[in-house]
Amino acid sequence: GTMVGVAVRRFDSRSADDFTRASLDARGYLRPGTPRGVVAVRALLSADFTDMGGQTPFYLQHSLGGGDTVRGFRSYRFQDQALYVLSAEYRWRLHRYIEIAPFVDAGNVAPRVGGLTLHSLKVAPGFAIRARTDRATLFRLEWATSSDGYRFVFGAGPAF
Repeated sequence: GTMVGVAVRRFDSRSADDFTRASLDARGYLRPGTPRGVVAVRALLSADFTDMGGQTPFYLQHSLGGGDTVRGFRSYRFQDQALYVLSAEYRWRLHRYIEIAPFVDAGNVAPRVGGLTLHSLKVAPGFAIRARTDRATLFRLEWATSSDGYRFVFGAGPAF
């Protein structure tokens, strides 16, 4: 199946840090011939549009890194006004309650959407093992590597 989400949010403050955030999140899931495996892909594009040439406050900026975006980098490793993230996994049921998933995440940040390129792409391949039921991922342990080294991510719920 597929899912496409579009969101536009407005952030108003009492200072000059007002901005609008627009996001597009697309996900696809394909079962390639075997009932125990699923290919899962995600593409996320998001950008902030500030009033009067301002900037999004640093604590609200988009960020790459951590368990939700490029898992091979620590949380908030790369921050800016716009970002894109591409992720792909092959989820395979090893056992009724155990799933393994090799994955690769890639993404980038820039001051504006027009600056998002493949130059300086941040890439992090890895491997996950997850405890799950037929309806939900209970918890996950992921190992990912990147130009910063390797890291382990522990989380509850699906990666995407």
